[in-house]
Amino acid sequence: MQFKMDDLYIADTCKRRVEKYAIASFPNEICGFLSADGTDLIPVKNTHTTPTEAFRMSPESVVRGLESNASALVHSHVNGLASPTEQDMRQQEAMQIPWGIVVLDAQKTVTEQGVPHVTDWVWFGDQLPIQPYEGRVHIVNVQDCWSLVRDWYRKERGVTLPIFPREPKWYLKHTDLITPARIAEAGLIVVETTELQIGDILAMQLGQNTINHLALYLGNELILHHVAGYLSRVEPVYRWLPFMRKVLRYGGIDGVAATPGTNPPLRQAETGSGEGVLTADLVSG
Repeated sequence: MQFKMDDLYIADTCKRRVEKYAIASFPNEICGFLSADGTDLIPVKNTHTTPTEAFRMSPESVVRGLESNASALVHSHVNGLASPTEQDMRQQEAMQIPWGIVVLDAQKTVTEQGVPHVTDWVWFGDQLPIQPYEGRVHIVNVQDCWSLVRDWYRKERGVTLPIFPREPKWYLKHTDLITPARIAEAGLIVVETTELQIGDILAMQLGQNTINHLALYLGNELILHHVAGYLSRVEPVYRWLPFMRKVLRYGGIDGVAATPGTNPPLRQAETGSGEGVLTADLVSG
């Protein structure tokens, strides 16, 4: 039998081994690699000074894992957090292989013997196949509004927008999801228009005074978006116009970001260095 996450296959025996290892190491986080064929776990010692909060891999361990053609990196979250941290996102992007998180939640699922249960698995990384746009379960930083926009642009336009690593509860800091700096980094421009084009990104405020939601205009007065607590879906744009604050349009040409305030011709059919991973300890949450 195989445990399947899209096209990433893990033998059931390997999945159970990872879970058993995570439970046995609790309250410390575990880390390691999955073998190239997904049949075995290659454990790596967590050398972090506070292993209950994060993990650290030596550069030698990282090199060995990558040179073995590991299919994924796995680690545990022991606090019930079923979402990658900002550091997780940065390190995964640099490593360029999928990451998996086995989630333990001691506060909710500890047995009478004090053994925590596995409550979830979370997989992330652009190396995984793009999921169907509609019907996704919301997972912060993995399957959310910005992830949906990125996936659409990758599949429909051949454009890879930045990941924008962020903490799972970034919205509690009352900061914009997409700032002017991020708009420029993504090659987007703010347009003053009532004539929406397919691929326009609608920046919205939902219940806060900050930009905390993004939707993609599909044409025919429809948007594709993913609101927290709901499945991703296509809906009429008019219901959401009262929440819209900006219209963002992709203006990147030949990989060069457009300068904010300019409006170059649109292309209708269309990030982190890995060196740090290899030359210094890999540290993540």
